[in-house]
Amino acid sequence: MNPELLDMQTRLRRMERELEVLKGRVRAPNLYIGAKDTDPAFVSDGHMWYRTDLDEVRLRANGTNLTVLAMSSTVPLQETGRVILSATTDSPTLTVQGTVTTSTNAQGQMLVVGGTIDGTGANPAAFRLNTVLAPASGTVASSYGLRLTPKFEPPSGATQSAVFGSLAQVQTGSGAGTVATLTCYYAGKVLGTQVPSTIVGYSVDNMGAAGVTNAIGISITKPTGATNNYYMSFDTADATAAGAYFGRIPVSYAGALKYIHIFSA
Repeated sequence: MNPELLDMQTRLRRMERELEVLKGRVRAPNLYIGAKDTDPAFVSDGHMWYRTDLDEVRLRANGTNLTVLAMSSTVPLQETGRVILSATTDSPTLTVQGTVTTSTNAQGQMLVVGGTIDGTGANPAAFRLNTVLAPASGTVASSYGLRLTPKFEPPSGATQSAVFGSLAQVQTGSGAGTVATLTCYYAGKVLGTQVPSTIVGYSVDNMGAAGVTNAIGISITKPTGATNNYYMSFDTADATAAGAYFGRIPVSYAGALKYIHIFSA
């Protein structure tokens, strides 16, 4: 090719790139960065652009325009891949923060996990925590699989009538199928070769403090409306009978073995 013609083509490409920069766009073989109020008509996988009208950063992947960064970021899960976040330092792998301002009766929520799990696979879970807590050395006083530390702090003039550390308000739908048993909270265990000396299914700390009027460890509302209404259900009891009772339930009271007696009426 004529050297002068080749030099002219090089200059034209340089001028085109400079013009793209002036227009707010930058092109590279596998990257497109620019500001637009509509999605580009001609993009390929790997191209990225900023939508000024939606305040979103979009990416072309597998022939689809995906929002990867926005005020309300959406990363769709596809059958061919999953979103994996990982970290190796003391910083959190994922942090969700900010301020959510809600109107009257609206639900302020920092993180929402939605969608539908169908199919017949065993043990489906909307949220699964499968973290391994394994300190390299030394002694760790307390470790938590799930730690909830919400802080309720209404400013002057505001009142929160009731606050809850957690709420398990399990719902059922209106389908034609059957839900046999509904359990809001279940405490179970799966042990390996490391067997703890003590296992506690549910532990309630001291709820009392200075200035508190009523400190209640466990509060149960009277169940009504069912065929059988029970405050509690025990599998079996010590069949030892004496006097008016016909059985007893062993309990630990101040570290000593005591019994709750069972009466027929």
